[in-house]
Amino acid sequence: MPIGRCRPERAAATAVEAVAEAPTVSEVLGQSARQLRGKHTAELVAYAAKSAGLNWGSGRIADLEAGRVSPTLPTLFALCQAFGALLDRPIVLADLFVGDGHVRLTGTALTVELAELRAALSGQPVDAGPAVFIARMDLAGAVASEEQFAAAGVKTPDVIAARVQNHPAKKLPRVARELKASADGDD
Repeated sequence: MPIGRCRPERAAATAVEAVAEAPTVSEVLGQSARQLRGKHTAELVAYAAKSAGLNWGSGRIADLEAGRVSPTLPTLFALCQAFGALLDRPIVLADLFVGDGHVRLTGTALTVELAELRAALSGQPVDAGPAVFIARMDLAGAVASEEQFAAAGVKTPDVIAARVQNHPAKKLPRVARELKASADGDD
């Protein structure tokens, strides 16, 4: 059943499960590196990496391909140079993240489509529109008031403000106050 057609609590659980199953940036990078390496040996990739400024041996290349390397921007840049030299063609950052589906950018809270990540790495603007923002807030279990957004210097579009005000977790304090008032009135 699509997420949009099931009960809200099940939709949230389904979304969280999908996030947990998405590969990490390191895992996607590793798969892409393995594809780029092709028939070349890990030793040859290590040699190319050294020529690009990375002090890596074949063991580190194996770690990279297994998704055990957390990439930094300088590492990604050097990998583009290394694979470019190895393959004798230009490699761009987006080439290091091939595939379809979602990728986890942080722990369990932030995922994006791989196509969106590649577009951002290719210079396209990052979509942070209201629908994306709301979906990511819900996945992270985040609740904030319009005042908290304003204090952070963020102007909340009406659609976000309405969603935040109607978020189930926002209703808990109100329900608690109503229950207390009801209990106090029964004395």
